Amino acid sequence: MASLREASWNPSGLPYIYPKADPWFVDFEKRWVPCRKRDDFDFQQEKELLLELSDRLNTDLSPDDWRSERLPSLLDIMYSLKAGRPLMTNQDNLFGMANSFLGTSDCLKFARIFEFAARWFDQEQVLKRASVVNKLKAAEHVEQLEKNTPVSMAMRLLFPQLLSANKQPKPQNS
Repeated sequence: MASLREASWNPSGLPYIYPKADPWFVDFEKRWVPCRKRDDFDFQQEKELLLELSDRLNTDLSPDDWRSERLPSLLDIMYSLKAGRPLMTNQDNLFGMANSFLGTSDCLKFARIFEFAARWFDQEQVLKRASVVNKLKAAEHVEQLEKNTPVSMAMRLLFPQLLSANKQPKPQNS
């Protein structure tokens, strides 16, 4: 159903309504989450989405390049934090998923963005678990994701709400 404000009026006097399309990043998420489900993994769909992301960013990174950068793992944890529950794994809680994610040395470079996203998406309880705290401390000695890398640009494209000035993350409890 649409309101009169959403209707456009042509010269004949009859209203018509353009269907609203989701922003690209919303559509990407709707396609990413199902293709990455552990029980129904769709390798071809993942490949197509990673190529689409490369096109959007005007980069020549291949799906294998994105995988070697660990972008799929980062997206999985980000979308799970956003949902408040694991989406692409058989784990039944975010603590286990966070531990698995941060337990991979290749993903420690994402610790800062993980921590920021957990606060942003109101999942601070994940940050209080001792095992997660220890992994985040270990990540303090790892060079973190830099601003102008392809992965960083992908995160800005796929999670523009993280850059929104309307909501600031909650301050870290000391």
